Amino acid sequence: MSDLIRARSPSPVRKVAAAVKDSKAPAITRAAAILRLLGRSDRPLGVQAIAKELGLVPSTCLYVLRALAEEELVSFDADTKRYALEAGVLTLARHWLRRDPFNDLAQPLLDRLAQRFGLTMLGVQAVGLDHMIVVAMAQSGSGFQLSTRVGSRFPALISATGRCIAAFGDYPVAELKARFDQLRWDDPPAFDDWMAQLRQTRAQGFAVD
Repeated sequence: MSDLIRARSPSPVRKVAAAVKDSKAPAITRAAAILRLLGRSDRPLGVQAIAKELGLVPSTCLYVLRALAEEELVSFDADTKRYALEAGVLTLARHWLRRDPFNDLAQPLLDRLAQRFGLTMLGVQAVGLDHMIVVAMAQSGSGFQLSTRVGSRFPALISATGRCIAAFGDYPVAELKARFDQLRWDDPPAFDDWMAQLRQTRAQGFAVD
């Protein structure tokens, strides 16, 4: 890899506050933020910890958690007073996996490429210019691997994958510039240089880090 770029996402509090402010359905935005937080956490979390991490009012956070528990999307441990993801989220995931053929089509190819070249291969779904979600992956079994999981989310414009999304997405330059300026990189390229990379990506059909 010739250039390693690490994206620094805005804090969860700022992201959730902005999303709730702009959302036409703030209750759903809060619920989605809570589910994502519980999905990232290695342990169950209490109301105060969730509210603090996401910048929510504790009473509002508790209301959303109780609604999610009733829908069997989160579980509640009465002894520890903590919440975790419930098996109901797997039902939603299975429905999506059955509906979308990408995983079945991509997985054999990812497996072959991973073994042939000794690489970690990822299949991602782009959600506009907001983010990409890992929906399939294969690892080579070598000692050095990229560590990620299916369901992980990344900013849509980072890395070679991000350049492909931008290059083949037919987005206006002004929109790309606005999203580019929001990214936080250790050593960001100049926007003009990045646009030159997009033109190269279009010409050769792929991008490389």
